[in-house]
Amino acid sequence: MEIFSRKNADGLMTLVISHDDYKFGIIYNDFKVNGGSFGKDVCLRAVKFTEYLEEQSLPLVYLVNSIGVRLMEGRSVFKDAFSLVPAIENFKKNNLFITANLGKSLGLGALILSLGHYRYSLSKDSEINLTGPEVIRLFFGKAFDFKKHSSPHRHIKETALVQEIYHDKKELLQKIKSHLEFQAIKPKYILSRQRVVKDIYQLKTPNERVNSL
Repeated sequence: MEIFSRKNADGLMTLVISHDDYKFGIIYNDFKVNGGSFGKDVCLRAVKFTEYLEEQSLPLVYLVNSIGVRLMEGRSVFKDAFSLVPAIENFKKNNLFITANLGKSLGLGALILSLGHYRYSLSKDSEINLTGPEVIRLFFGKAFDFKKHSSPHRHIKETALVQEIYHDKKELLQKIKSHLEFQAIKPKYILSRQRVVKDIYQLKTPNERVNSL
């Protein structure tokens, strides 16, 4: 059995988690390896993983912490890197997709964050922007306050990029867990509600129906 290596994962982990009565997938940008950047092989692996989850009808949680596309791989990296976007767009048509910013969501990371049905962010030291600070300062000068501009607190007020902010990672993950738990029981819940409605409308008169509610 091969021992897991963060280095071999190359800055991106793909996992299928079984918890109680439900399963879900996780994609995680490992910032400690290559800044969690998006290289060719990394993105192709993420695309294949997304397709697998779609076949299995499993929810996907994407935990973003990335400096963006791996520019050292050259211009050809962009084609493979951005192939992840349509793969996710296709996946989320019929499956739950949750995104959370755990630190930096820059470049492609910010774009992926924006695709979630539910979009969360940690508060402390978080940055969310389509470009990194170097590019911003190149155009707007050193006086430009990148921290303030890329803050999740600005996004929650001025854009739709972030829906909720959490100060504690454990609290954020608990929120995600609640979505996954509801997703797991939702088919049973819908069926039970349908049965209740059907039983109510089998009653003879409108008054009997009202009294049964």
